[in-house]
Amino acid sequence: MWRLFFAIDFPQRIRERLAQAQEDLRRRLPHKIRWVNPAQIHLTLRFLGETPEPRVEGLVSAVVEALVDVAPFEVEVSDLGAFPDWRRPRVLWAGISEGAAVLSRVHDRIEGVVRAAGWPPEKPFSPHVTLGRVKRLQGRGDIPSDIPSDFGRCRITELILHRSILTPAGPEYTPVARIPLASPSP
Repeated sequence: MWRLFFAIDFPQRIRERLAQAQEDLRRRLPHKIRWVNPAQIHLTLRFLGETPEPRVEGLVSAVVEALVDVAPFEVEVSDLGAFPDWRRPRVLWAGISEGAAVLSRVHDRIEGVVRAAGWPPEKPFSPHVTLGRVKRLQGRGDIPSDIPSDFGRCRITELILHRSILTPAGPEYTPVARIPLASPSP
């Protein structure tokens, strides 16, 4: 069984800016937080969980077919937020200010494929980049308004099916498949 998820990865320059925001938040928030390794920052489109290895090839083929008409698109990563909110944060995130509608459409198509293949429905999709997970609340943690939150924009040309291996040091992600987005017609 492989622990899998579909995601988009970001270029190094965006991951570096997000890592700086993590550092700024780390210095200012009193909570105990498990931070995402900056080298592994990504946007999860659909978490599959434990998946039998023989099902992977068929699943990837079905997703490729579902996305055949989706062309590369722009995404802008900006703003900071928390789920459910900043008063009682559980997840600290960076938002998507451009490209959210396309990401939602891509998610919906992947969701259709995995639901047809027998996976249970997933909670509603809200495009975001997880920066950290709050393990223990300590005191008040309002968002510092002076932390820069313009992380950059990039062109998304592929989706990646990642395998996640849980280790004591944190998860390690390995690409299992790359799904290129369609080239626009001339």
